[in-house]
Amino acid sequence: VKLLGNAISFAVTRSASWLLSNICRVPEPSFKEIENIIPVLCFYFANLKDDEILQNVAWTLSYISSTEEGIDEILCYDVTRRRLVALLEDSPPTHCLPYLRTIGNIISGSEKQAAQMLKEKKLFPTLLKLLDFENKQMKKEILLLLSNITIGSPAQSEKIMGNPAFVEKILNAVKHNDPEIKKEAIHVLLNSTVDGTPEQMMRP
Repeated sequence: VKLLGNAISFAVTRSASWLLSNICRVPEPSFKEIENIIPVLCFYFANLKDDEILQNVAWTLSYISSTEEGIDEILCYDVTRRRLVALLEDSPPTHCLPYLRTIGNIISGSEKQAAQMLKEKKLFPTLLKLLDFENKQMKKEILLLLSNITIGSPAQSEKIMGNPAFVEKILNAVKHNDPEIKKEAIHVLLNSTVDGTPEQMMRP
């Protein structure tokens, strides 16, 4: 982790970030083994500029955010949440997967954890824009993220299902030729019916 702050060589910093992401991937270490690195990781994530390093650190955060304990620790740092959305908005679509995965993991946590992530106003227009990008893995990841929102409270689901532009794109995905994309899109719609209000259920 200390090598992420190496100001002498980008090669060293990139190697350190790649190694860390692989250490945290398979098998995932326990929370106790990694909790002390999260504050340092979030600090570097907020301040580093190199795209490759940022993606590697984001992959590490995505593995850490696979548990509620990890999510809680990441959410202690508002700047990390804002940085994830800013990078999702500004990066080329092909570089967005680790940011999407981390955001999706946070949203799939508790209702309180999801609410903290959903406070980021730029998240929704950015997701809407990325849905137009024709990449199977990206489209599936976004639809999975949306289904994690619509399975939440009625207020959270409304952020998606109350937006005609989202509904149109989700319905288009239901008609997609790829069965995996179609399946994820159907999950978005089905999840919205679980805790939907009568008014939401009656909406045309």
